[in-house]
Amino acid sequence: MYYLIKRVAGSFGEKVEIVEIEATPETVREYGTADPLINGKIKLYGPASEQDVREKIQEEIAHLHSHF
Repeated sequence: MYYLIKRVAGSFGEKVEIVEIEATPETVREYGTADPLINGKIKLYGPASEQDVREKIQEEIAHLHSHF
């Protein structure tokens, strides 16, 4: 999942900033998960396809742009 998220997020170019946070007990407590977050939100559950990842990132980009 890690490499899939990085590859798909990277394909969005400057629209997406990739921030890597080590999954330590402290970060799991803080974020509530060890799974990937998109814009600080849990958007993917369990195994995800490339299309799933792309759709969730696109949703967040659209959501952010609708507030500007």
